[in-house]
Amino acid sequence: MITEIEIGLLIRELRLKKGWNQIILAEKARVNKSYMGEIERAEKTISISHLMKITEALDIPLSNFFLILENRE
Repeated sequence: MITEIEIGLLIRELRLKKGWNQIILAEKARVNKSYMGEIERAEKTISISHLMKITEALDIPLSNFFLILENRE
C-alpha cells in the first residue's frame, strides 16, 4: 500500500531534480504553496485531482508516478 509519506517524498524528489522550490511547483501546479509543503511532509492527504495537477507540472504522467512508487516497495 502506498502511503502519503511515500507520495510526498517522491514529489519532493522530483521537484528537487528540476531545481524548483515548493513555491515554483505550487505555482506551476496551481495549488496553494502552504498545501504543497503539507503534501510533501505528509501532513495532508492529497486528492487525485491535486496529484494530477502536480504530476502535470512535473511533466510526468500520473501512471508513471504510481509506477515509480510501486517499484520502490
